[in-house]
Amino acid sequence: MASNNTHNLVAVISKPRLKKYLDEAKKCCSSSDEQMNHALRLYAWNTALCAAFYGPIQALEIALRNEINQQLINKFGKEWYELKSGIQFDKKALTQIKEAKNNLKKHKKNIMADNIVAKLSLGFWVNLFNKRYNESLWRKIDCKSFPDNERDRKKIQERQIGRNQFFPQSDRPS
Repeated sequence: MASNNTHNLVAVISKPRLKKYLDEAKKCCSSSDEQMNHALRLYAWNTALCAAFYGPIQALEIALRNEINQQLINKFGKEWYELKSGIQFDKKALTQIKEAKNNLKKHKKNIMADNIVAKLSLGFWVNLFNKRYNESLWRKIDCKSFPDNERDRKKIQERQIGRNQFFPQSDRPS
């Protein structure tokens, strides 16, 4: 019989969230108590694994953001995110820029380039690697960080998919 602590923990985490761990536990444990305990151990292991990756992924995201930002500053100026820069942003990017500015206003922070850049999510930066930006952006930039521009950009997009599996939307580094 499962302890009250186990029941309380399951209630806090939620059965839907534990489902995939419980499905795995059913493969190796016979009793429902063993299955739940094993599922909770798998959940704790997954949490520890995500924690181990958090720092390196955050550092990579910041390095990527800062490198792209510097390349954009070099070509389009410090306020490259403004329409006057000449970059033809898609609707998604324009919305993300607007949300970053609104977030700064809401928190009474200066609406300046460094703060806006810091507020833009990894999704914004990865979106800039889409083919639609080849002409308006990447062909205008002499980017030594991505010498095989198209291939390197595709790799970054693929890696974001892997990163998204580690961190649900609300748990992502900023």
